[in-house]
Amino acid sequence: MRPPRFKGPAAYVSDLSRSRAFYEEGLGLSVSRVMRRNEADIAIAYKEGISIWLVSDAYWSISGEAAAPPARLSHDNWENTFETPDFAAIHVRLLAAGARFAHPLRELPWGQRGFRVRDPDGHIIDISETHGALIRRLAAGGMTVAAIEAQLGMEAAQIEACLADQD
Repeated sequence: MRPPRFKGPAAYVSDLSRSRAFYEEGLGLSVSRVMRRNEADIAIAYKEGISIWLVSDAYWSISGEAAAPPARLSHDNWENTFETPDFAAIHVRLLAAGARFAHPLRELPWGQRGFRVRDPDGHIIDISETHGALIRRLAAGGMTVAAIEAQLGMEAAQIEACLADQD
């Protein structure tokens, strides 16, 4: 028997249209699949691996028609992480759209550049440069493979593979 394959997280959202605008226009994600019930859109799966699911339908699907969705979505105990070479452009686009940031664009303690923003329901979304870009930037700045290994906690073989590859 094979173990189950993780397909990605699903964020429960209170307003599917508003969340679609955030994920598709703000983050630039591409729709893989639209799930419907009774001709109404209830969930969106994105090619990048995350899904959003209308909370009222999620609770109906999980617990049956009598289940009421929570009055407030909980959102501070997880985040979805995206890595992209276009993190700075996404930051500008989200700033212009009036997004709520958990923290501004900055260099994190291990050297990776990125920011965290909240989606319309308050879920934390991490947008950062790719690890490959980080490794190449650190190496271009004069760090040795051993120094990068110590800073990032990655094996030398992983670092060397990133140095040889482009994202």
